[in-house]
Amino acid sequence: GTGRPHVAIEVAGGEGVLVGPDNGLLAPAVAMAGGAERAVLLTDPEFHLESPGGLLPVRDIYATVAAHLCNGTDLADLGPAVAPEALMPGVVPLSRPIDPDSADASAGVGAGGGVIGEVLWVNRVGDVQLNIGPDELSGWAAAEGARVQVAAGTGDHTVVRVAERVAPTGMLGPGSVGLVVDPVGMLALALQRRSAAEELAVVAGDQVVLTPLPEGDRGPGATSPVTLRPR
Repeated sequence: GTGRPHVAIEVAGGEGVLVGPDNGLLAPAVAMAGGAERAVLLTDPEFHLESPGGLLPVRDIYATVAAHLCNGTDLADLGPAVAPEALMPGVVPLSRPIDPDSADASAGVGAGGGVIGEVLWVNRVGDVQLNIGPDELSGWAAAEGARVQVAAGTGDHTVVRVAERVAPTGMLGPGSVGLVVDPVGMLALALQRRSAAEELAVVAGDQVVLTPLPEGDRGPGATSPVTLRPR
């Protein structure tokens, strides 16, 4: 009912298929499953349910397509192929670990390891949704209270802060950046009563690099806006 095309996206090396509207809804799930393998437009009425009334995509397209897939229908038979990068929200970005011996590390990005991700979106209060899962920080920042360095943006526009793994953002001190697990199980950057997107100067599509802090390094201090008025 959104006016967007209906799609099926193959993930997990062909082990699963996600069906739904091409409106960005499937993007986080695709990223969590390891990225898109193939994608098709669900335009072939042979695999749809005829409806005498208005079209209900969940009933008339998605449910019937899912049934055909479970019965062995190949993804390519459901409709014309479409490049996964052409789907909303433009691309289905994947994070990638930093190899200490890679070109990234030699350029000064994550010489001690880490992960390179991307901003998927910014919500209305300024929380920054990342395409990085908490398991990608296992071994160096898995526990609550762990601190990581955040480098947001690239080149001369990079903003560097330290973020702390917390559960609720209410546990953050003034000006502290929190690294929280969102309702879909991915990581997000947030501040208490302030916009993390403004603090880090990022928008959707910007690069974000999470790296371990050197032992004993507390990183850049927290920032807190202060307004001075004459007495």
